[in-house]
Amino acid sequence: MLLFLLIYIGIYGGLHLYLLRKIQLASGNAGTVLIAAGAWCALMVAAPILVVVFERRALLGPAKGFAWVGHTWMALIFWFCALGLVVEAWNLGVKLTSLAKPDQVLSRYNNLYEAYS
Repeated sequence: MLLFLLIYIGIYGGLHLYLLRKIQLASGNAGTVLIAAGAWCALMVAAPILVVVFERRALLGPAKGFAWVGHTWMALIFWFCALGLVVEAWNLGVKLTSLAKPDQVLSRYNNLYEAYS
C-alpha cells in the first residue's frame, strides 16, 4: 500500500507541479494566484485519499462530493498535461529544426504569418 501511495503521489503530484509551473509562467509570479492554485492542487491530490477516509468513517455525503470533484479534476488535469506535453514536444521539434536549418524555418514562419495577417 505504501508503494502505491508513493507512486500515486509522485505521478499525480508531478502533473500538478506541471500545472503550477504553467500557471506561474502565465501569471507572472503573482503570489496570491500561486498560493490559491497550490492550495487547490494540494486538496485535489489528497481528494482520492480523503474519499477512502470518509467512506471508512461512513461519511458518504462528503465522500461523494470529494469523489465527483476529485475525479473530474483528475480527468481535466490528465488532458491538460497530455495535450501540454504534445505541444512541448512540437515546440522542441521546431526548435531543433530551427537550429539545424534556421533560414528555412524562419522563412516558412514569416510566410505563414503574412498569410494570416
